[in-house]
Amino acid sequence: MKPLKERFQLKFNRNKRNIALDKEGYRELFFKTSFYNIPVREKFIVDDSFIVIYSESTIDSPVTVPIFLADGVFKMQFELEGYSSFCSSDLDIEIPEQHFNLFFLPKVHGALQYRKSRVCVDVMFDKEMFERDVSRLIPQSSVFLKQLLDNNACKLFDQSPRITIEMLTVIHQILESRLPHNLQATYNRLKIQELLVLIFSKLAMQEGKGQSDLSLAENEKVLQISEWIAQRGIRLISVQELVDHFGLSQKVINRGFQKYYDCSVAQYIKKVQMESAKRLIKEQGYSINEIAQLMGYSYPQHFSVAFSKYFGYSPKEVKQKIS
Repeated sequence: MKPLKERFQLKFNRNKRNIALDKEGYRELFFKTSFYNIPVREKFIVDDSFIVIYSESTIDSPVTVPIFLADGVFKMQFELEGYSSFCSSDLDIEIPEQHFNLFFLPKVHGALQYRKSRVCVDVMFDKEMFERDVSRLIPQSSVFLKQLLDNNACKLFDQSPRITIEMLTVIHQILESRLPHNLQATYNRLKIQELLVLIFSKLAMQEGKGQSDLSLAENEKVLQISEWIAQRGIRLISVQELVDHFGLSQKVINRGFQKYYDCSVAQYIKKVQMESAKRLIKEQGYSINEIAQLMGYSYPQHFSVAFSKYFGYSPKEVKQKIS
């Protein structure tokens, strides 16, 4: 594979007019392009050893497109919204909404399938850098590591896991950070390392996890609870309310949420509330005071602090972006 920086330079040269920021040691670029007639908006954060790509694709109906890259690809893919799958003779990779995977393809020759509009974050690596600096985080017995070192197509997880709240927080911090440019590159490298640690800890947990001791009925109720929480969005929900409404103990509910979402039910409620609050501010123009009242905060500044801690930027910054 060509070095990642060299491959990106080709795209960089073709899109010079779209450069938004280009500082020594740190580059942030925005592109508007088309991929098989699919409109795509992309933000690139460029480092010597990795590239973060945030992309929004407008897809009106399911589409399948052929793809061929002689240089291959090595990346983490976080499907924040939408769905994608890649099918080839070497490897199939399916990543549903709110799931992720890490995979390596020495060459890309297959078909991509998209079902609807997507919001996706990719972190692309140089294979040499990954083998040198990151592979020590993976158990030496890992099938993924062996296949990677043998230059074979491989993916870290057989089935793409759900994105955890901690991963989502780090992703937001990378995309929304407003540090001085001389600090930004170092910050990004540390955050990518944190993201990798979270991913490999997820792998370790999966490999060490035994069969769940929840009954079929309890598993079904846990999934019903997650849907119930999602439907209520920003509304304040207590764990006791769930216990009373669904007839499961808090211990069983938490065990189920750890199984399906890698978090406690309280953390899941907070995730839904914060994501809903952000949408209401960004898409429906709600004020910070209105959001704070809906979420049960006594003072708007308490909501602002909680929002900033969760996303890494304030609700005021969200409003400023759309004004």
